[in-house]
Amino acid sequence: MRYSPTDMPAAACTCWKGYRARGRRRSDCNSGKRALEVIDAGQMIDLMVTDQAMPEMTGIQLAEIVRSKRPNLPVLLATGYTDLPASRFANLPRLSKPYQQAQLQAEIEKLLDIA
Repeated sequence: MRYSPTDMPAAACTCWKGYRARGRRRSDCNSGKRALEVIDAGQMIDLMVTDQAMPEMTGIQLAEIVRSKRPNLPVLLATGYTDLPASRFANLPRLSKPYQQAQLQAEIEKLLDIA
């Protein structure tokens, strides 16, 4: 499993360990620009988890660009914002901050359709 950028707390990182046993791994990007470089390089990505507030672009802006390149890539928006700007991507699956590790894991499993 690879995903692109987020500011997930260290506690949330532990849920990714369970996915390693399934041959999946986590990959971090420190900006939307870097995430797009990963996408454009053709790296295999199963899921993108992104924050709404990032330098250079928002999570919704990143999702719009990513979906134009990879329309079937699931995107999870982690955000503390309750009101998001109007966009056709404003209804992305959302994980409200702060969140618990179990909530993140449940969202990942739902988006990847695994249990």
